[in-house]
Amino acid sequence: LTTRRRTIDDASWLKLTWASFNIEPDDLSPDCFYPFALLQAIAVVWTHAGLRSNEIARLRVGCTREQSEDVVDQSGNVVPAGQVCWLDVPEGKTSVAYTKPVGHAVHKYITAWMKKRASPRKHLDRRTGEHVHFLFQLRNRPIAKEVLNQTVIPLLCKKAGIPIEDSKGRITSHRGRASAVSMLASVPQGMTIFDLAKWCGHTSVQSTMSYVRSKPTQLASAFAKADQAARMIEIVIDKEVIAAGATKDGAPWKYYDLGDSYCSNAFWSTCPHRMACARCYFNIPKPSAKGVVLAAQQAANRLLEEVWLSPEERDAVSGDVEALEGMLNKLRDKPALDGRTPGEISATCGSQVSSPFTESE
Repeated sequence: LTTRRRTIDDASWLKLTWASFNIEPDDLSPDCFYPFALLQAIAVVWTHAGLRSNEIARLRVGCTREQSEDVVDQSGNVVPAGQVCWLDVPEGKTSVAYTKPVGHAVHKYITAWMKKRASPRKHLDRRTGEHVHFLFQLRNRPIAKEVLNQTVIPLLCKKAGIPIEDSKGRITSHRGRASAVSMLASVPQGMTIFDLAKWCGHTSVQSTMSYVRSKPTQLASAFAKADQAARMIEIVIDKEVIAAGATKDGAPWKYYDLGDSYCSNAFWSTCPHRMACARCYFNIPKPSAKGVVLAAQQAANRLLEEVWLSPEERDAVSGDVEALEGMLNKLRDKPALDGRTPGEISATCGSQVSSPFTESE
């Protein structure tokens, strides 16, 4: 993919995606006059819909809807009703209007904004010459496309704890579009270049565009496979431990970055508490001596590993508070990787716990 040269660094993009779900009203600067629901809807559309800033600014009221029926593609693959949502994209600089499948988060946060949005008059879409109800309007005026680069992206960077620039330069709306497209192509069973061209509205497959526009369901199967459960987590590989041969004695060598701590168990992906760490013996707080050493270790490799999530975990990761609470309640009596339940771990948190890593190391 040619977009690879323009993509945002993977680690930064994943953090920006997380931030789009987790920004809060308190994260807005005191002088920000944009409603929180509007900014979050724009943020989620940017991180999950693969649109240009101009297309985002020109989305119209009613542009998203649920997938109400099963979809069967030409290969016989079935996408059950409700697995994706549809997004109507307005005519762009290189394509006519079309419909594409997107994740539920896009519909969810647009709907949340619609509940807050006033009902102002129609405005002229200068590209099409139509008078339309733009989705993102404020004080009876459509937002400018610059709101992404000037307000939304700096807000997400601050929430994610990353600078506004990565190894390739300033993080921009168009680079985010490239990252969203690249991610869908890079996961197992990802979308093909031809599917992606259709999903993006590119003219490089002009001969198929009219077919896609008339039957957007053709893309649903390819999109659902790529988007259904893929999430990435950063891991740290301790090359010194491997080189010393200490792994044969059971020494930890692979650490999962959980945000505020690391998990030293190489089988973290099998832990039922992986979405909400129970702080068992394998957990290493980042402020601890071992955590500081890991963060500063020059010889370590930092990689991304793919994690496949259950439907419950997907809902929790997407910011569904009820889903998260329900998942935690189900896991209350499930033992973590060290054999203890969350209740047993909580009961001993005030005492000295025997851990693979102690502060004396």
